[in-house]
Amino acid sequence: MTLKEVNQVTAIHVLLATCFEGVGDDGKVIDQDSFQNSLDLLSKQLLSKNMKPLQFVCSDLKCQPEPKTHPHSLVRHIPLYKKDWVEALVQWVSFSFSTSFND
Repeated sequence: MTLKEVNQVTAIHVLLATCFEGVGDDGKVIDQDSFQNSLDLLSKQLLSKNMKPLQFVCSDLKCQPEPKTHPHSLVRHIPLYKKDWVEALVQWVSFSFSTSFND
């Protein structure tokens, strides 16, 4: 990894630890729209990072995206794109929040 990419690893960790709008002090989602807007912003910010740092952080957090197979073949894998790695990180960070609407 380049120095720029190493610095992006730290930036990604900071983004994942950021407070999200719409979450109460107890960690429950109290405003779904605000929370979703925060996740959308996180996704946009993560998409601005390079692939190698995204892959490194996913590997570190053990939240790698599932490999996809081609619909016409059980053997051939479809390559994972940056958006797949970003979605894995957003899913990982949003998993820790529960929704009070369902309680």
